[in-house]
Amino acid sequence: MTSSDGIEWTLQTAPNGNWSSVAYGNNVFVAVAPSVALNQVMTSPDGITWTSQTPAGTGTNLWSDISFGNGMFVALAQAGSTNQLMTSPDGINWSIQTIPNQNFQNWLASAYGNGNFVAISQNYVANVRRSSDGINWVSDSLSPVFGAGVLDIAFGNGYFIAVGNSGTTQGVWVSSDGNNWAFQATPVINGQQPYQFSAIAFGDGYFAGVSINGGGSPDYTKKILVSNKTVGITPLSDNTIAVNVFPNPFTEVLNINSSEKGAFTLNDMNGKLVAHGSIDPGLSAIKVSQMACGVYNLSILVNGGQKTVKVVK
Repeated sequence: MTSSDGIEWTLQTAPNGNWSSVAYGNNVFVAVAPSVALNQVMTSPDGITWTSQTPAGTGTNLWSDISFGNGMFVALAQAGSTNQLMTSPDGINWSIQTIPNQNFQNWLASAYGNGNFVAISQNYVANVRRSSDGINWVSDSLSPVFGAGVLDIAFGNGYFIAVGNSGTTQGVWVSSDGNNWAFQATPVINGQQPYQFSAIAFGDGYFAGVSINGGGSPDYTKKILVSNKTVGITPLSDNTIAVNVFPNPFTEVLNINSSEKGAFTLNDMNGKLVAHGSIDPGLSAIKVSQMACGVYNLSILVNGGQKTVKVVK
């Protein structure tokens, strides 16, 4: 079904298939399906008229997710044969990619931002991977970042947000680079336990997450939680955690002294991202010699909270 405003919807006729995910890029909608016997891919210029196909070489892959970034569609499979990844610039011509690591499986969702695709999995080994081109993927740790309940990921305002619905994943995970993550539990509202989120999206400066139920509520009422425009994470007060930035003004290097591991983003006053990366406990140095002189917003993400500092070069 299609809608111009998200309120009034029109049912459309699509080719046969158990369609699981859709993305838009290069002026075309592309959807994928976790199906072997039926169609596996369909494309549409308007969301109304669809054309289906099954790309050659897809084998028994059950395609669970598709995302678009840097001029490329990337489709991931939750189950199937070894090669559980395919890429396409237009949704029609697909290339099956070979992933040598057998742990690259059971992938549920992906998103593109800050120059990287980030994919999440239900695996207990290396369940977050990153790629700049959608073809070559890396994992910075063999340890799982999330528990088994992580289900979806979105990107916006310079951050990746992942959500889940079981165990310790009843909340949101926040990262600027897809490598360093900070967990924040979902809020208790009207006395209910943290909500169990199954999907998240970003638009107009806000993240919106939808919940399977009320996290212990007997009526299993579906919930929607919308973040504020600062990514939906708790602002850090000066007394919450020790984070110092110096010198300010700066010239060649900007130092961040933090008591905990975290991440940072540096944006100009137009909101353009100019630098991002991880923060280690102790002193982290950001090399900024190539940056133009001016005023910037430095956002520091530590332990589920955010602190923004205005810095000058």
